[in-house]
Amino acid sequence: MDKKGYEKKGKGLHDAFVKQTLGRIDLAQNFLQTYLPEEIRAEMDLSTLKACKGEYVDPKLRKHFFDLLFEVQRQGEPSFVYILVEHKSYPDKKVAFQLLGYMAKIWQQSMQQGEDKAPLILPILIYNGYQPWEVEPRLQSFLQGGEKLSEAFRRYVPNFAFLTYDYSPGNSTPIQGSPFLKTILTALRAAREKDREEFLKSVTEISIIFQESKGDKSEEKEIFTVVFYYLMHAQQEVTVEEIMEAAGERGEDVKSLADRLYEEGLEEGIEEGIEEGKMQSALRFIARGMPMEEVSQVLGIPEEKILEFQRKTREQR
Repeated sequence: MDKKGYEKKGKGLHDAFVKQTLGRIDLAQNFLQTYLPEEIRAEMDLSTLKACKGEYVDPKLRKHFFDLLFEVQRQGEPSFVYILVEHKSYPDKKVAFQLLGYMAKIWQQSMQQGEDKAPLILPILIYNGYQPWEVEPRLQSFLQGGEKLSEAFRRYVPNFAFLTYDYSPGNSTPIQGSPFLKTILTALRAAREKDREEFLKSVTEISIIFQESKGDKSEEKEIFTVVFYYLMHAQQEVTVEEIMEAAGERGEDVKSLADRLYEEGLEEGIEEGIEEGKMQSALRFIARGMPMEEVSQVLGIPEEKILEFQRKTREQR
């Protein structure tokens, strides 16, 4: 798991956390084994689960990525389990249409690759906004008159439901699964907790799970690092000292991680400062009449980056 893949602020942090954790096959298998409805789970051999390359190119040649896409064997045929992670702070009615669009892209790609039939897709939403998820998980609920369609008309209108797993603070559904999965899902819920004391209680709960874990130590250290990196950045109003205290016997591990992150932050700041200085030098050289091509060669900066910095500088004036 690469901590540097995270954005330190904004919903990109939550999205990256889910990709880094539930993107692991062992944790994805445990999540699906624990949370899928029994009748669906019985039709899948989760031991065959593997990650798929989740991307597509739109008509404007822009590349888009699915959050998580897996393939699992079902009754001798491959079918996809598609997991979309929604990190908005409020339930979004558009998600049904987003899922439909993504599924259509998967089906389209499959047919373009010469498949006789498109794969089955099970859409899953993992949510951890501030408020509980209250949006109806069915497409026809968002179509005009969709709930009152006659049987004769209904057969011609697209419809599907998606599985929703709500990890917002207001949802009291018990968190289940392996110890490591519990720490991840508890962290997802805690990250949106507005109550300081409740957040710190979750930190204590997570720390106890890690302390009592009997799993592989290197794996435990890896997941511990990612979980606490996430918690420290998701709740920036809570001090490291408070998190250390709540972590109990794992407090020193939290301190070591915080110190390492501080040093990395300084290094990033120095690197950003050097880059900024080079850009300012480029603008000075250009102002003195040096050709753009020559400035680019001397400073080792692509011309397009200089032009972009030049444009932003003008806009800030």
